[in-house]
Amino acid sequence: MAKKLRTALGADEIDVTHGKALELVAMSLGFSDWNTATAALDRTAPDAIEFTACNPIFRFFDEANAREFYCGFLGFSTVFEHRFKEGLPLYMALQRGVRLVL
Repeated sequence: MAKKLRTALGADEIDVTHGKALELVAMSLGFSDWNTATAALDRTAPDAIEFTACNPIFRFFDEANAREFYCGFLGFSTVFEHRFKEGLPLYMALQRGVRLVL
């Protein structure tokens, strides 16, 4: 994060030391300084890759039937819709409860 911050600031010709960037990152995370942040942050990496969520993508050919099934029958609500232009696929995000399904 500190490296990305220095790079972003450098693009605007703002030069900060790496130490200062670490302090800024710590403050942005709610810590008083970098030493406090490193003591509090969890450094353990998982033993294996974990998949904690699933965002399936479904292809359908009849938009009206898909809306009726997902929104009408299953009770999902539309979060967003996007189509780059007429004739191209429609992208929709649906949610039911607090989980997001794409």
